[in-house]
Amino acid sequence: MLTNVTLYLLFFVIHFIGTIAYAPRVAGVLTGRLSLSMSLSNILSILSRSAAVLTIPILSRRIETDLLLPGQIHNIPHQYLAFFLVASVTTIMGMICFEGSVNVICKTVLAYMPGANIILLLFQKSFSFSFKPKITGAMLNDKLTRTDYTYLLLNVFITCIYTSATLAAIYSAYLLPQYRVTSLSFAFFINGVGTFIFVTMIDPYVSSLTDAAMGNKESFPKFYFRIRCFLLSRFAGVLISALTFHAFIFIIVKGISLMNGA
Repeated sequence: MLTNVTLYLLFFVIHFIGTIAYAPRVAGVLTGRLSLSMSLSNILSILSRSAAVLTIPILSRRIETDLLLPGQIHNIPHQYLAFFLVASVTTIMGMICFEGSVNVICKTVLAYMPGANIILLLFQKSFSFSFKPKITGAMLNDKLTRTDYTYLLLNVFITCIYTSATLAAIYSAYLLPQYRVTSLSFAFFINGVGTFIFVTMIDPYVSSLTDAAMGNKESFPKFYFRIRCFLLSRFAGVLISALTFHAFIFIIVKGISLMNGA
């Protein structure tokens, strides 16, 4: 029971924080303190990635324990469906709380002084309502470019890898117990590939959009509109993950079988 609660909390951290991780960029444009805001973005990203990595050994242990109990009615597939549900709900929560997150980060970076603990300051400002930039009306009917659509689709793909392919690799260890070490190794590999694609393609593109907004080369409403589109693409990736879970399992199981000449 405690393990289940821990896993659900980790999935909450992964997808809620992963969703609001774009908020520091918006706050940086609003306050003009982009570098300081990006330090908070790095902290959020580390928390989200660390939670994702931590789920792998916990789920691996569940499979090892399950394999030692032959004849038991396994409930692993049902639990994995619950993970997708938690991921979807927490992503929606992150989208709803996005503007509030921007407000909190704005207050934090404006109040920060050298020597202060930015984490404690962020927690303190979460309960303060003294500064609220008006960004609700920033959503305009802007048109996305072909380049925008390319990166939005790539973001959907990366989110799908994070959410579905990693879980599929872990579950493949249950289907191929004789190769479970190989299967579990694939989980770390897939997570690493997803991170690499994100930091080399998605993150630089979003950074260029942020720089354009900071330099007044692009209006803030258009910049905010694009950021919200990235949030929607992340949610789409989470939804698609539930549909591609079995497909990823088939690919990974088939690949491991071919590698071992089975």
